[in-house]
Amino acid sequence: MKTKKINVRFISDLHLNHEKIYSQRGFKTIDEMNEHIISSWNSIVKNEDKTIVLGDFSLNKNDFKFLNLLNGNIIWVLGNHDTPQKIETVLQLGLKNKIKISGAYEFFDKELQLKIICTHIPIHESCIERYDINIHGHIHNTTYLGEKYVNVSPESIGYNPLTLKELLNNNNK
Repeated sequence: MKTKKINVRFISDLHLNHEKIYSQRGFKTIDEMNEHIISSWNSIVKNEDKTIVLGDFSLNKNDFKFLNLLNGNIIWVLGNHDTPQKIETVLQLGLKNKIKISGAYEFFDKELQLKIICTHIPIHESCIERYDINIHGHIHNTTYLGEKYVNVSPESIGYNPLTLKELLNNNNK
């Protein structure tokens, strides 16, 4: 029997239902932004895939109902808007098989031979030497911080959770 390939994808700062951000992103309504983010996600993320969300899923603890609408499993790296109340809400929703929560996420990509740290806010330049790449969000635009930093804010990656290879190809353009 052939095993399905599990893709690992990255995105940050979804800010679902955030009243102050949808128009900055060029959407006419909050619903339009939410629907675009969810449909973009589900068009490429399969149920067996893992998506690492680098903080700021939503500003309102009641908006975690959207988690049930997203394909795949999620590693949620906490961001500056992610409060203990939001964590408690996610735990109460009974989603522990779908979502894992972390302050930062480190891994070694065997195929590409890269040591990677995933954080919400870019790590300080004095710490970057420990890693080959820092995948991060928080800055909401395409500001280039250097060759070891990869920004996965939706605005900078076209609202689609991307694989590491896709990110590295985009980062080199």
